[in-house]
Amino acid sequence: MHLNYSRFAYHTFLGFALALCGAGCMPEKPHTNNLQSHLRSSTKEKRELWLNMANEAELWVDGMGKGLDEGIKNTVIALNLLGFKTSQSCEGHIDWGLPYPWVDFQITSDQAKVFDKKLLNIYQKIEAKMADLQKKYPELHMRDIIDKDDAESKQLRDLYTKMHAITPRLDQAAKSALLPLYKLLEKFYKNKSAHYDLVIHIHEESHAKLFRIYSLGGSWQTTRNEPERTVKLKKYQQEMNDFTNYLIDYFFHV
Repeated sequence: MHLNYSRFAYHTFLGFALALCGAGCMPEKPHTNNLQSHLRSSTKEKRELWLNMANEAELWVDGMGKGLDEGIKNTVIALNLLGFKTSQSCEGHIDWGLPYPWVDFQITSDQAKVFDKKLLNIYQKIEAKMADLQKKYPELHMRDIIDKDDAESKQLRDLYTKMHAITPRLDQAAKSALLPLYKLLEKFYKNKSAHYDLVIHIHEESHAKLFRIYSLGGSWQTTRNEPERTVKLKKYQQEMNDFTNYLIDYFFHV
């Protein structure tokens, strides 16, 4: 696992207990030979960029002092070199953490921050106004309070209107940072046949704040017994390795 504290500061409410995982359960790494081939044949500039990022990545540790998992390290290096700033990752484990490989991206664009601040302010006003109205009309349900022909109820409706107007703008501002990654995944799967369960997707873990890539079936691992989870883990790791190979190829040829 890695928590790239040098790049991002996590919001306190984004703690993921299940995200704590470290070295072990090492997957096969077919991207290694692919990388070495590129390093031998690439330009000096590309080679130095990769090696410098790899050296920097060796220093990234989590709160327990554990560094990047070997099985996800090249994925993280390639993503950062392509401009996708990662914040956390794991190669996947059966005995602890999550039984599939994943990489997190925390969105920190200035525009998203502005919309997020506005949205938080509106949420706080809605909570305060709703609390006042519930005291005023304790016998009414929330829906009836909102629809009531009352000046304060109208203010509450206006706040909801503002919230609904800002939410898609925040969503767009946040996702725009990962739109190139979305397009890379599209290109990756254009010429690659993969079972639906294995397809790597960008998942929104916390609205407009935290995004995570992992195979679509990863979150269904809880429905499988241990032998099935073990088999699936290897398949998910292979899929992530295939995507890593694609990212490495892309980096050294752009």
